[in-house]
Amino acid sequence: MALVVPQVSAAVVGELVDRLGPQFTAKQIEECINTAAADLAGSVSSESLPEMAIRLALVRLSGESLPAAATESASGTSRSSRRDSQFM
Repeated sequence: MALVVPQVSAAVVGELVDRLGPQFTAKQIEECINTAAADLAGSVSSESLPEMAIRLALVRLSGESLPAAATESASGTSRSSRRDSQFM
C-alpha cells in the first residue's frame, strides 16, 4: 500500500518500525499513517498533515502495544464504569 501522505518517506516508516519494535510491520505502520492522515484531513493544514499523521499513528500504535490494564488506567476508565455506562 502506498502512503497517502507523500511527504512521509520510507525512512520515516523505517524509523517507526525501529521505535515500535517487531510487533508491527512496515505495512501496518503505513496503514495506520494513512488512516491518521484521512482522519486529520480538513482539520489541520496541508503543511502540518504529514507530521500530525505520523504523531497520531505513533500514539495509536503505542496504545495498541500497551496491556489492557495500562490503557484503562491511562484513560481513567475502569471496567466497572464502562459496564455501568452500558445501562444508562
